[in-house]
Amino acid sequence: VVYAELLPGERSRLHRAAAEAIEAGWALLPASGGGPGHDAASGHDAVAGELARHWLAAGDLPRALDAAVDAGHAAERMHAFADAHATFARAADLLDQVPGSAHDRVRLLKHAAQGASLVGDSAEAVRLVERAMASATEPRQRASLCTRLGSIHYLAGRRTEAERCFREALSLVPETEESILVARIHAGLALLAAAWSRLDDADEACARGLVVARAVGALREEGVLHNAMGVVAAARHDVDDGIVHLREALRIAREVANPNDLATAYINLSHVLGLAGRLDDVVALCREGNDVLTGVGLARQSGSFLKANWSHTLIDSGLAAEASSVIDEALSHHPRGIVAAPVLTQAARVALLRGDLTQAWERSEQARVIIEAENAPDAWLRDVTEVAAEVELWADRPAAAYDLVVDGLAAIAGTDEESFGGLLVSLGFRALANQAEVRRDPASRRELAALRRPLDDAAARLGTTRPDDAAMASWQRAEAARLELCSDPARWEETTRRWRAVGRPWPAAYAAWREAEARLDLGVDVTAIAALRTAHAAASGLGALRLVAEVERLAGWHRVDLLAAHAAPEPDAFDAYGLTPRELEVLTGLAAGRTNQEIATHLFISVKTASVHVSNILRKLDVSGRQEAARVAHRLGVSG
Repeated sequence: VVYAELLPGERSRLHRAAAEAIEAGWALLPASGGGPGHDAASGHDAVAGELARHWLAAGDLPRALDAAVDAGHAAERMHAFADAHATFARAADLLDQVPGSAHDRVRLLKHAAQGASLVGDSAEAVRLVERAMASATEPRQRASLCTRLGSIHYLAGRRTEAERCFREALSLVPETEESILVARIHAGLALLAAAWSRLDDADEACARGLVVARAVGALREEGVLHNAMGVVAAARHDVDDGIVHLREALRIAREVANPNDLATAYINLSHVLGLAGRLDDVVALCREGNDVLTGVGLARQSGSFLKANWSHTLIDSGLAAEASSVIDEALSHHPRGIVAAPVLTQAARVALLRGDLTQAWERSEQARVIIEAENAPDAWLRDVTEVAAEVELWADRPAAAYDLVVDGLAAIAGTDEESFGGLLVSLGFRALANQAEVRRDPASRRELAALRRPLDDAAARLGTTRPDDAAMASWQRAEAARLELCSDPARWEETTRRWRAVGRPWPAAYAAWREAEARLDLGVDVTAIAALRTAHAAASGLGALRLVAEVERLAGWHRVDLLAAHAAPEPDAFDAYGLTPRELEVLTGLAAGRTNQEIATHLFISVKTASVHVSNILRKLDVSGRQEAARVAHRLGVSG
């Protein structure tokens, strides 16, 4: 209130007094821990911005300019990139009002653009670099600006613009030059090509860049090149080599303390560890990376991207509640631009597993709009298409799911990404098999057979070296048999076993449901009932509400008591008694206290047949009556 009533001159004098007071006490302020290599002013980062504000309000523009530049560097040291952007941009504007200043406009605008880019404001970052280009006349300076602009476009997901900038930068330096700038240009091209699965282009950029980087001692650029080489190796299914390169990239990023390189290393290494099936390692790395990126001011953008990888791995591990918590935190940061796409995709996946198809569809469509608008990498489009197709399947719209699958496969056809289309192919076969169950007339059978061809063609081009490739192929074979209306329980059992072997409980639970379905189609026996109960327990444990509902519906059709799931008899425990599968079912009824009539009704047999089975059980167990048989069954783990 007092300040608002002051005259302009009075305010100016107060601001000057405040600025002079800060400068007078400068030497008394504690250092902020800038560490070795920082200038003395780094110890006063906490008040640098205040000093700039006071000199500007006091009308002392030369001092305001100097203070703004100091405040910008202070903000960078504290990883306050939004403040760095605003302060450097203000300093660049003040240059016009301070003739003869020693500050470099181009340098100030580059710093401002970097701050804007790191907080996700790519449009502002581009505007600032282009403004700097208008003041740059020397070729090397323009090459440096083009390189910075290429990096900004890369982070924003604009591949074409990024490549154009990197190529222009390369054209502005001598062809035979070996310098840090040249190494940086090749590193940018390599990372760009690797991200968009243009593996041969990435190889070429990596080879040239690595020679230059090592020749001139460009350690930071060498780390970026290792990052690109790791992504390329993984895309060619050599994930072990990819992990080696990416760990080296992370080591160098830590050594040079570059926030952007740290983010890229954590994100790409977590992705490749996931491809290797090392889910526990991914979770540990993401926890570490989340803390590191938060500490360097990148929680909003890169940190959210890393959380998307983290959430994906938690889902694969069967930890849906934890995945939901991680992705909700990422959403709360409101990541900007293209980075929002992977976050929304994983949010859709979490909603799908919870059974909320409406939210899953909305999130996947939001991600798709961003991906298509920003010309994102093919892998991102494949990911969101997988989620959308599965939403359609659980919503009982298999034809729509198939159309999404075919469009997704067409989008990656002929690219280095098509070898990763296994899940799309599996979902496509599932969609056709679902249609086959209700479209059994000859004309429909011929139509479905024709629709299968794109899936068979895509399956022939899939990779075979990832840990889950064998499980995926087994799933496709099982769905293909279901498409032919001869669902094979042995194939589904194999699929369940393979998914469990690689630690993937969600597809394993789905396969267990299909196994139970196939067994029940052949007859309601102890093996089929055990398979159904196993599927129910797996789906319930995961919180997969849609799958639980399907299993319970199947149990209702066949009048199977799922409440006895945890007490179902283990055939091995009764091997010594020579009980048949049907006798084991009858024994379960005895353990539950059912009469012969109730047992007969439950198992769809006659009362006389039930009575014969009871007599055989009493004889084989060497017991005198039903109650004693029930006690033996309970001791062997059967509670009915």
